[in-house]
Amino acid sequence: MYFLGANQIIDTLKYEDYLEGRYNNWLDKIHDNYFGFTDYDDIDANLSYDDRAWFKNAVKAERVNKMSIEGLKRRAYNYNKFTKKSDFATEDWTLFMKAAAEHKYRVLHEVLPATGLNVG
Repeated sequence: MYFLGANQIIDTLKYEDYLEGRYNNWLDKIHDNYFGFTDYDDIDANLSYDDRAWFKNAVKAERVNKMSIEGLKRRAYNYNKFTKKSDFATEDWTLFMKAAAEHKYRVLHEVLPATGLNVG
């Protein structure tokens, strides 16, 4: 049984383009309420996405210098040092990563084997 907007989602999933083009296609359709969501509002009409926002809320990235030895030559290079922020355990990024890991585990070890499919 299909739900409201199922055909629109299927059509959108079939859209072929590079990653950025597919992303923009989804965003344009959300902005235009193409899926017919009944709770569509100004937030949806102006939706934007920062793929690093959740991570930045959970983790502090600090640029630091590190020395390396290549042969007899010494050089300094920059890298990021990451530390957990105080609310790390309850941040969206952390909760999403835990949920994704749980989902993967259940699909691989419960759902697929129940259908006779066993994956490595």
